[in-house]
Amino acid sequence: MIKIKKKITITTTLTLILLAMSILSGCDGRELAAQFEFDDTVVRAESGDGTIGGASTRLLDKEENRVHNIRLAVEKINGTTLQPGEEFSFNDTVGERSTARGFKEATALFGREKVREVGGGVCQISTTIYQAVKNAGLEIEERHQHKRKIPYAQLGQDATVDYDARFDLKFKNNTENPIKIHVSNDQEYVHVTIDKM
Repeated sequence: MIKIKKKITITTTLTLILLAMSILSGCDGRELAAQFEFDDTVVRAESGDGTIGGASTRLLDKEENRVHNIRLAVEKINGTTLQPGEEFSFNDTVGERSTARGFKEATALFGREKVREVGGGVCQISTTIYQAVKNAGLEIEERHQHKRKIPYAQLGQDATVDYDARFDLKFKNNTENPIKIHVSNDQEYVHVTIDKM
């Protein structure tokens, strides 16, 4: 028997639906696709391999410094474990975003405006973690929303962080098991999964 991992990809599902519609109607699939706005969030449901939740966000802005900052934050968070009742703090885990700590200047949102700041891009990591935490049913203790829609998340599904302004993302492991946070990125996506240990 083939074991299928429970993963729902909204974009893939819509693509299959549009393919079926184009075959049945005789229309060009590209014309149908143009009428839809795709959301590239990936939701991983609880499965037998211990994953209790996860999410992926699309890496749309691939500016070199921004990707560097994302990779640096990934390295600092990936593999973090939380015991039952223990709290995760993004700012405590990643630390100050400064040039002395290896971060570079990249595009970021300040209020409603795009600015250049050291550590620009790390909000994509906090946003993806926030979505994964929600999917896992963990207790969110602090979260701040950007003041305008960001391109890699639906409105209200983001989490901004700022070390100096003390905007943090905090959540608690409210399960009975230790959990581990897995964070990674590739050329197209930032991925987060939360596994029970």
